[in-house]
Amino acid sequence: MRTILATQIVKALDGVTFDCKGRKVTVNGPMGSLTREFKHIKCSVDQISTTSVKIDVWGGLRKENAFLRTVCTHIKNMMIGVTKVSILCCHI
Repeated sequence: MRTILATQIVKALDGVTFDCKGRKVTVNGPMGSLTREFKHIKCSVDQISTTSVKIDVWGGLRKENAFLRTVCTHIKNMMIGVTKVSILCCHI
């Protein structure tokens, strides 16, 4: 069964901003910036404000709805990457 419209909104952590152009998402934070393109997934990525992004999937089956959750998780992981210090990169 097809879902007509599936939508999720990702809100940024403190000190993180988004920049979206098409399906290319850039996450800027205190530790730098990360960019990722989601051109292989049929979705629309819209920037609501500098601190929130809306992802839409139109007419999706179960697999496309799973893509929606995957894109949101990738963006959340990018936010963690630009805010937290990795233990592996710190030398004592």
